[in-house]
This record gives sequence, structure tokens and C-alpha cells, in this order.
Amino acid sequence: MDITYLLFLQKMRLATCGIFDNFMELISEFAMPLVSMFIICLVYWCLNKNKGKVVMLSYVFCGLFTPLLKLQFAVYRPFMRCSDLHPLATPTGYSFPSFHSTKAAGLYLSIANQFREIKVVKYVSLLLIPLIMFSRNWLGVHTPQDVLVGFLVGAVSWIIALNLSRKLDEKKNLDWLLLLVFVVLAYFAIQYFLTKPYPMATDSAGKLLIDPVRKHKDVFEAFGIVIGYFAGTILERRFVDFAVPEKLGKKLSVLFLGYMIFLFIHTVCASVFFLVCAKNVATFFSYFLDIFYVTFLFPIIIKKFFN
Repeated sequence: MDITYLLFLQKMRLATCGIFDNFMELISEFAMPLVSMFIICLVYWCLNKNKGKVVMLSYVFCGLFTPLLKLQFAVYRPFMRCSDLHPLATPTGYSFPSFHSTKAAGLYLSIANQFREIKVVKYVSLLLIPLIMFSRNWLGVHTPQDVLVGFLVGAVSWIIALNLSRKLDEKKNLDWLLLLVFVVLAYFAIQYFLTKPYPMATDSAGKLLIDPVRKHKDVFEAFGIVIGYFAGTILERRFVDFAVPEKLGKKLSVLFLGYMIFLFIHTVCASVFFLVCAKNVATFFSYFLDIFYVTFLFPIIIKKFFN
């Protein structure tokens, strides 16, 4: 049934001469890391720090749960299971659940909730979620169950983030405890996912459809994100405590400067990690540094030069 549906969408793509393809690719970009992090930086640094924490934590839990679920279920992409499918993109990872759908739900449900008094923001955010989900089907890279479960994972991530944020505000040292818990979980999760069996199907040339060894990095990515978040927010709360700038000019300066540095860290610093460290270790530190910079390092600059 799922493949039949994707084949139908493929016929629609061909029948419409691809006039919607670029739009669907553009919509998918709204769940990509650089766009998502730009939105998070905008909210956390420039609009409302506490709301930004909730939005970011929702995104962080999406980044934690989805890679682990992908590795656990190790489901092949639909175009790997049906040679008649010709996707418009060729992602190399496992299919279930859809990371784009998870991040769309986690990020935009959180934004719609935190800024529900601004109707345009609320309704545009809610509209983006089904559009991103459908775009993954239209592009031929995910099945309906991939995107539906992705949505559920994202919604659960948002609910956990919303409630946990309240607890973190009420209980002073809960963040330290959670950091310790995630460090311990990281150790056991790494041991598990690096040794569990994975499907080893090959194509007609005898090449693995997905090499599980290459995907082991996903567990390091997952815990790099969540440990980076808690380490950064713990230090920011206790030693920085920056305030969002009030004047528009300062807000724009903070966003531009901060995001440019983020892009440098995300690209150049990550490349350095991969030159000097093993791939899995480099993956952990590159994702850790991305979130640690947003939550702690750049707020130091905000506090010193913009508050």
C-alpha cells in the first residue's frame, strides 16, 4: 500500500511535468538543520530567552530520539525496496521515522505554542508541518508511515520539552541530574547500537544498500546534541544569564554576528574535528559544539557587548 501510494505520487509528478518539484524541495528545507538553527537562534537570542529554551529543547529531543529509532528499526528507503520508484533526492540513511517530519513537528508545534498570541506565526507554523510531511512523500524518499510516526515522535518531543522546561525552572539542580543521566545513557546506547545486528541487503552489484558501520555515527550525533544542550544551559544559567537585547538594531546585530559564527563552527570547526578525530568522535564533538555555542558561548558575547 505504501509503495502504491508513492508510485501514484510519482505518476502525478510526471503528469504535471515536475512543476511542483522545486516547491516541495524548498518546503523540505524548512526542516533542515541550518534553517532550524537559524529560527532557534532568532528566538533564543533575539526574541524571548525562555521561549527559546523550550523551542530548542523540543528540537534537541527530536535530534535525540529520531537517530536512535532509525538505527533500532533499520528500515530501508522505499526506493531501495522498489526499483520502479525514482526519488528526486537520494538520502543514504535509514527511512523510519522521517527526520524531516520529526523536526517539523517538534520545532513548529513548539513555535506555534510559544507564540500562539501572534496568529500569523501560529498558523504558518502549523501549516508548515503537513507540507513538510507531504513533501517527503512527493520527493519519493519516505513512506506515509515514516512521516506519520515522525510527526508523532516530534509531537512527543515537544510535549516532553514543554513539561520538562517547567520542571527545570522549578528545581534548581535538575539540569545537573539530567546531564549525568544522558552521559550514562550515551555510554550504554553506544555499546548497544555499535554491536546490535543490522540488515545487510545488497544491490545487484553486491554493494550494501546501507552500510550500518557508516550509520553508527548517528548515535554519537544524537547524544552530542542533547549533552551539548544541557552542558550549555547549565553554564549559561549559572555564569552568564544574558538578556535578550531590547533595541531592534542590537537584535539584528546579534542575529547576524551570532549566526555567521555558528556557520563557521558548523562547517570549518566540524571539518577540523573530522581531520583530527575518528569519525564517530568527530560527529559527537561537532554536534555538541553547535548546541553548546548557541546555548552558552555566544550568550557570553551578548552579555558582554549587547546587554
